Amino acid sequence: MSHNTQTCDIAIVGGGLSGLYLAHCLTEQRGEKWAATNLRLFEAGPRLGGRILSLELEDDYGLDLGPSWVWPEDQPLIYSLVRSLGLSLLPQWQEGNAIYQLSGDIPAQTYRDQRGYAGAYRIAGGTGRIIEGLQQTLPISLCTRHRLVSLEDAGDRVELIFNNTLTGVTHVVWAGQVVLAMPPRIVASRIQFFPALPQKLFDTLLKTPTWMAGQAKMAVSYERAFWRQDGWSGTAMANFAGVAIAEVFDACGPDAAPAALGGFIGAPPGARQQDTGALREKIMQQLVSYFGELAASPQRLHLYDWYGNEDIAHPLDAQPLYSHPRYGHPWLSLDHWKDKLLLCGTETARESGGYMEGALNSAKRVCAQLSVSLESVRSR
Repeated sequence: MSHNTQTCDIAIVGGGLSGLYLAHCLTEQRGEKWAATNLRLFEAGPRLGGRILSLELEDDYGLDLGPSWVWPEDQPLIYSLVRSLGLSLLPQWQEGNAIYQLSGDIPAQTYRDQRGYAGAYRIAGGTGRIIEGLQQTLPISLCTRHRLVSLEDAGDRVELIFNNTLTGVTHVVWAGQVVLAMPPRIVASRIQFFPALPQKLFDTLLKTPTWMAGQAKMAVSYERAFWRQDGWSGTAMANFAGVAIAEVFDACGPDAAPAALGGFIGAPPGARQQDTGALREKIMQQLVSYFGELAASPQRLHLYDWYGNEDIAHPLDAQPLYSHPRYGHPWLSLDHWKDKLLLCGTETARESGGYMEGALNSAKRVCAQLSVSLESVRSR
């Protein structure tokens, strides 16, 4: 089997929002020339973005199958990044009647709700525009299909062994410092560490739920936003066992074009994966029951099951989350292996963990830690 070898000062493993933003911050701080020579970013999957996934429509508009919302008043980092990339925000549409259903045996209830998505905005064109914008700021090669197999502390540097998931080629990287911008559970279960991580740290990684990993989302596009014309906001909530869709929301573009509904699937991972065809049928039946017969004729129905993504989800993530986890365990924000190994990602953030804001917060923290280390090396 072929082998490739390279060296760098900093290797970032994980091409989601936190990893890309960290590379962006380091490039801004130290300059494009330094980044091009000393910085590398590796991603296990075939694309960049991690849990940010926008499905492109023919009219150049993205339907979000990952995170959808930004709250500018409470999330200054993501708001600032969106503005710096020249992206536009759309207020989440809430005008009209909303729907709530408590039981499959009881008809859905209609109510007015102007506060369910209070302060929430979506990215015009989809959150994938953030990933595209960050990529354009980076003067470095971004290596996809590079799955990290092992890390070894070799004293003054770290040896990383990657496997190219397309070609099978083994790729060896020697780095002065390594940042794992990955879900903590994937770090614990996927990578071999030499020496092994302390047991308490390993246990903490496994106990940290991966945000969205147990979720599946849908996006349904239509010729027009008929629900708006019929007095519906597009918002629907259903909270009972066996429901196909737990949450529906209006996912239209500017001026209702393109027309789309988004939502979270209510069925648990095991039930979702048994019969996708039956799930799709139940989804359409539920939409028709809420919004009428026009809902039965979508242009396209898209489903994405995050639990089926092996680079995101761990078997422990099949357990439903009934409340927002407390992220940002102190051990996940420490440096390890004498400043050579750091953890990044929204689950490591003490503020806004789980959200895109948390991903940026963690990247800011790691950038500051790396800057201290780099200056320390330079002064020796």
